Amino acid sequence: MPVNCRMCAQKCPGLARVVNGRLVGIEGNPNSVLPGVCGRSAAAAGMVYNPNRVQTPLIRVGERGEGKFRRATWSEALDLVASKLKDYRDKGIPEAVAFLCRFHSAPGLDKEFFKIYGTPNFPGYADTCWANSRAVGAGVVYGPFKKGLPACSPSKVTVDFARAKYGVLIGRNPAGGLVCYPWAMRFAEGKRKGLKLTVVDPRKPSEAGEDNVHWIPIRPGADLAFLLGVFHELVKNKSYDANYLKKYTNAPMLVDPKTLQPIGVKEIEKTKIKHGKVKKIKVLDYLVYDEATKQVRYASEAKKPALHGTFDVTIGNKVIKGQTALDRIAKELEAYTPEWAAEQSDVPVEEIRKIARELDENRPHAFIDPTYRSERYFNSFKMIQVINMMNVFIGAFGREGGIVWNHSPKTGHYIKPPKPKAKPIIKYYEEHDPNFRFSNHKYYRRKAVETVLTGKPYPIKAMVFWGQNLLGGSAGGTEIVEALKKLDFTVCISPFFNETTLYADVILPDATFVERDEAINGKYKSPVPTLAINMKAIDPLFDAKDPYWIVLELAKRVLKPEEYDAYFKHFEQDGIEGLWKKQLAGLKKVSDHEKAEISLDRLKQFGIWNGTEPKPKPKAKTPTHKLEIFSTFLAKEYAELKAKGDPNAVVASPLPVWQPTNWMTRKAKLDRDEFIPVTGFAPVNSFTGQQTKDNRLLANIGKAISWDAVFINKAKGKALGLKDGDLVKIWNPDNKLVQYATVRLSELVHPDAMFSFYTVGPGAFRQLNNFYGHAPKYGFNPNHSAPFHFAPLTGGHAAHDYIIKIRRA
Repeated sequence: MPVNCRMCAQKCPGLARVVNGRLVGIEGNPNSVLPGVCGRSAAAAGMVYNPNRVQTPLIRVGERGEGKFRRATWSEALDLVASKLKDYRDKGIPEAVAFLCRFHSAPGLDKEFFKIYGTPNFPGYADTCWANSRAVGAGVVYGPFKKGLPACSPSKVTVDFARAKYGVLIGRNPAGGLVCYPWAMRFAEGKRKGLKLTVVDPRKPSEAGEDNVHWIPIRPGADLAFLLGVFHELVKNKSYDANYLKKYTNAPMLVDPKTLQPIGVKEIEKTKIKHGKVKKIKVLDYLVYDEATKQVRYASEAKKPALHGTFDVTIGNKVIKGQTALDRIAKELEAYTPEWAAEQSDVPVEEIRKIARELDENRPHAFIDPTYRSERYFNSFKMIQVINMMNVFIGAFGREGGIVWNHSPKTGHYIKPPKPKAKPIIKYYEEHDPNFRFSNHKYYRRKAVETVLTGKPYPIKAMVFWGQNLLGGSAGGTEIVEALKKLDFTVCISPFFNETTLYADVILPDATFVERDEAINGKYKSPVPTLAINMKAIDPLFDAKDPYWIVLELAKRVLKPEEYDAYFKHFEQDGIEGLWKKQLAGLKKVSDHEKAEISLDRLKQFGIWNGTEPKPKPKAKTPTHKLEIFSTFLAKEYAELKAKGDPNAVVASPLPVWQPTNWMTRKAKLDRDEFIPVTGFAPVNSFTGQQTKDNRLLANIGKAISWDAVFINKAKGKALGLKDGDLVKIWNPDNKLVQYATVRLSELVHPDAMFSFYTVGPGAFRQLNNFYGHAPKYGFNPNHSAPFHFAPLTGGHAAHDYIIKIRRA
């Protein structure tokens, strides 16, 4: 039966294998262009048949956090939830309820129900994953822009591993990471074809493969310094294609070298033809020096824009010495020599120069990986910005073997709910919190925590968690616990127990992905357009219920009869088939030829549809419609912040500049018992999901890789009197929460780093052990000990940007 695997959040297309009515496992769908699944999918049966699943509705009987519940019937539990929701609505404050959805268990109905209910608050989880450092850092260079902000999510672009010759992996491990379809599959294809890699990481990620891999240990949080050193070398050696920079980028743009403002920009209108349709678009035009006419002209008129030089530009009665953007960038990089970068990052000078040579020799079939989980340090945004400037500089963007655009079909909506009357809380923070100047309007769950604690802009009294584990996955454990205790009412809808369910008033067990039908999915991080379907392979176990059933039951109890009839009655009659048909009827972002290929019968039969991957093209979705190696968006923001005297103005600079991490501003050198937490993934664990860490089929593999341990440098560990297997106490001196883990001494970890597999263990909440049978009893979760702080301008949770201490327990 075709499924979209949810052993992590990525929905890789697979086939559920069922023997005598029992799920055996999941395997790659052979009808896919890249058939394959990871070890998590293969172990899906360990999730489904885990007796430690939430088997029946539960109602809290102890104090919040104790994890004491009593069994309840579905009617009792749903009536209790509905009565609380109705109470807020009847009082005219539906916005007091926040709906935090992650795995989107009833797509097409769940968020829609809460919008009809009246809340505008849907805090997404990606502010603790990639939003907004990656979204803005990549978006300022190549777009797209949404609501005036650069917003390039990981679903927009992909590294073309399969056709690349050389690449730098920094801040990311695609083999041990999260996305099998298509990233890990294309990565494996590239490795088979001889892709050479340099891995820059505080810990050697063996999952990246040993062949053709060169590992360089780096000081935690110094990635930006290292990159600036490499960029210095690339610019100094003119490692670029002049024609590429002139044609596809704004490198020739004339800027004021002192104010960093583009000179004489104006908005013009152009005609664009797409899929046979004519569309008028607004484009930001800018001045260049045209070598063909020996004049300063607008880029739209110039025939041969100059990449280098300083030229007089007359604006009114004023003459400005305009410098090309490329030359201004080069000037800024002069200070960031390999020697400077080596001192900051611990990466040897000769390695920095060697990487620059490798990128130059292999361009444009080369890349610096733009990363995925970017919300690590206060300087993560600048790191992403510089990575993408460098990819454009070497001509990698839009080229085979470089960085290519993804293509995701967009399905039709089943329900079009009314717009809630109240404004979402994020609007308040966008206007009043300087750290949220570049915030994302969808991903703000830690701001929801702040709202609970402060009551601003209005009180959040209840939270409904469907798949999200706020306490396990967000930084700032102490404050999150305080918020969860302060809420009037908390509901968790999940097949599994987790840190957040410990604080729930009601827990409702929904079915796992193999026990339910789901909406068709088209949101894949792939250059090949993809649609895939998830069909129920087995019936729900225990007393778990289909999530669409749960939504309908809540809607019946909470909404007015006429509202239910208008929005949900047709689903009650037509079921999931009606939703599928409406999704396909409203299909967008596919050609007419592709539409003719797609049908519901075909998806049911094969499980997946793949379109044709278009030829890579270096197009951009920025204000200038050029790849902006010098961001016009950031230039404007920089000027405004500079005029206000904002200390974070440097963060908005369009130039590649150094910004230290938060922990570096506190301490130049760590003490002998101090470390910076760093994390990574293996194909046998993911996120904070109990479907993998409390999984009998994965437990033995997990033990073999010491998935519950923390790994520190061998020499530093011995100096602390530690030996392999010791139980250690781990704490942040500024935080109340203490954690325990076994320690492994390794020569493959930088002395300043403490590595752990991401959130495998219970961290500071060992009462979770009462609900698990196969999960580690100890283990470090960096989110629990992390400060409740926000990275400047982007609002990221900077989960690793703090100092922890270790000693034998």
